[in-house]
Amino acid sequence: MAGVERFQRGAWQHMGEVEDVLTLRDLHFTYRQAGGSFPVLDGFSMSVREGEFFTLIGPSGSGKSTLFKLLTGLLEPDAGEILYRGRPFCRRLGKVGYMPQRDTLFPWRTVRENAALPLELKGWRRKVALERAGSFLGEFGLEAVADLYPHQLSGGLRQRVSFLRTVLADNDVLLLDEPFGALDALTRAQLQEWLLNLWQKLRKTVLFITHDVEEAILLSDRIGVLSARPLSTVRMVEVPLSRPRKMFMVTEEAFIRLKRQLLEQIRGKEGALAT
Repeated sequence: MAGVERFQRGAWQHMGEVEDVLTLRDLHFTYRQAGGSFPVLDGFSMSVREGEFFTLIGPSGSGKSTLFKLLTGLLEPDAGEILYRGRPFCRRLGKVGYMPQRDTLFPWRTVRENAALPLELKGWRRKVALERAGSFLGEFGLEAVADLYPHQLSGGLRQRVSFLRTVLADNDVLLLDEPFGALDALTRAQLQEWLLNLWQKLRKTVLFITHDVEEAILLSDRIGVLSARPLSTVRMVEVPLSRPRKMFMVTEEAFIRLKRQLLEQIRGKEGALAT
């Protein structure tokens, strides 16, 4: 990929103490509506390490998407603080990359034009932005469809465009909110492997949300298991699988054992998570 250095994932494990990129400290947040108050976070704390692929899993409605909205600056906590590299992270809008569950591609823009949008918003001249976006299309498997419109693309290709646009915003931290949730099983598996291969070339920290436990294990360095809301704690689980990861690993004994333990934890059963 032009302009992007290859980064050996997992290197942070051998570099001694690694800096926390994001830190959530004693966060409180409650939705307040006419029908009443709905507490989501109650003294919640966690941190995300430099360069890791970190995934949040938990029951529906546990507050995963709310955490993302707080990290992006779309919401503000009632109390507590959010830190970026140890310093207060107050003006967060536009400072982290965010890819929602559904792509938000503009139907009147081509693939190339959609990808160039974050550069144009940063003040790049349109011609230069289009050239820069075009230099990434091949790496994202989009060169052949560069001049097509979103309605002409499959769901998997639309998600690739959405991810490219997120990457071109050039933020150190990427938040991916169930990006493959609406795809069929085959396309989803293909994009999981594609994302892993691409991630190995990016100097990015990824915070990922999924309801798919297999997907979480396959992709992640660590998994944060959330309980039912209001959230006050998160159980951190190191994924003990070597990299690079391949789809066949889902049949290995260590993978199956961790999957079973994670499912039990999500369902609220007793028992520690052995890693």
